[in-house]
Amino acid sequence: HAPVSLVVSPGGHWAYVLEKDAAGSFVQPVSIDRMVSNLPSAGNAFQVGDISQELELNEAGDRLFIPFLGGPLGGVAILDISEGACSEILWRHLDGCPHCDVPDCIVLATIEGYNVNDIILDQPAEPNDPSNVVRIDNRTRQLLPSTQVLTDLVKCLLEHGGGGAGTQGQQGLPGKDGEDGEDGEDGEDGAPGEGLEEGLVRIEALSWTHNKLHIGGVSGSPAGPDPESFFVLVERPNGLQTPAIVIGFTADVRVSDTIDGANVFQVLVPTGGPNDPNFNRGILCQCPMRGKTIPVTLKTDGQNRIITNAFGRIDSAKQAPSGNARGVAFLLDIQEAPIARNVINGLVPELSVKLRGDFVIDTGDPGRAIDAEFVRAELPSGDRPRPPAGQSLDKQLGIQGGVFESWFTAKPRGN
Repeated sequence: HAPVSLVVSPGGHWAYVLEKDAAGSFVQPVSIDRMVSNLPSAGNAFQVGDISQELELNEAGDRLFIPFLGGPLGGVAILDISEGACSEILWRHLDGCPHCDVPDCIVLATIEGYNVNDIILDQPAEPNDPSNVVRIDNRTRQLLPSTQVLTDLVKCLLEHGGGGAGTQGQQGLPGKDGEDGEDGEDGEDGAPGEGLEEGLVRIEALSWTHNKLHIGGVSGSPAGPDPESFFVLVERPNGLQTPAIVIGFTADVRVSDTIDGANVFQVLVPTGGPNDPNFNRGILCQCPMRGKTIPVTLKTDGQNRIITNAFGRIDSAKQAPSGNARGVAFLLDIQEAPIARNVINGLVPELSVKLRGDFVIDTGDPGRAIDAEFVRAELPSGDRPRPPAGQSLDKQLGIQGGVFESWFTAKPRGN
């Protein structure tokens, strides 16, 4: 029949359609769940008043009103709707048992929390139930539905194609925007996070300036390095002076135990030259020099800071007894490495220095590795953000280990 009007149940499972043709007016239910599943969905048509106008469904969804014309005043047809949940079929036997009046009939139920002399009432429980009132719960029993009940259940599921009836709640009104909160006071600084530590030893000063040109050779009387040199003449116990590249720390470290000249403290020089095939192919190679490291004592001021010259470099050092020291020197020993002569005189144009901080340990117990990363090419070294101006070293955060890397260029004196 041709549709005239339509309403949908509150649970959204059914639609009710008013239809007309020459024979009269009809109301036909349609299962929306089955329609979505591409299954036959229309129920049997129910005839109502001949000139019906529209459909109205009450809020509960259980009564349908169909106004119609006819006679002197017309009228309204009222249809009761039963849109029950299929699962309720299993519990129909609770409405009464036809054999409960025979001697061998057993009725089971659960009364939770029962005590002697309690008042037993039927469901549902009320919020203000006294403590001596208990409620019968019939739905905790084991079900033994009959074949007919199971048949009714299956037929119901086939017709509905989904769950039972449910009423869709109304959409709530939009909430108002909350007012801006007042600014709170700044809290205290939290403890350092895992991996960041206070008071780590760092590299404080060098005998060279990173990525700058230096002068080789000696000058002055008595003979000494050029003020713009990169090495220091270290005073030895035998009275001699040995050229060395020197690194100074913010506190003593275990020089003799942890810093060697082969693996931890390396001075690297370029290899090859114009006659080297790799050089002509555009490849630059560097190799570490052979050398020995020794602990050295450095001059400090009244604040226990290392004294440097006008160029900010260490220019004085004295060999210390084996063990711990504020500084370490890589000796440019010509007997150990003949190329050291060219390095001292500025004939090696570029040198690199590498210190593996993972293996340089302070004198604490237990010892901690120094914070060696040369971040932003700033001293003291440290793998950290730039600390606030004036913050003391013992309050600055850092990370143990890392690799200190620096380089500089050199030329002979007088060139």
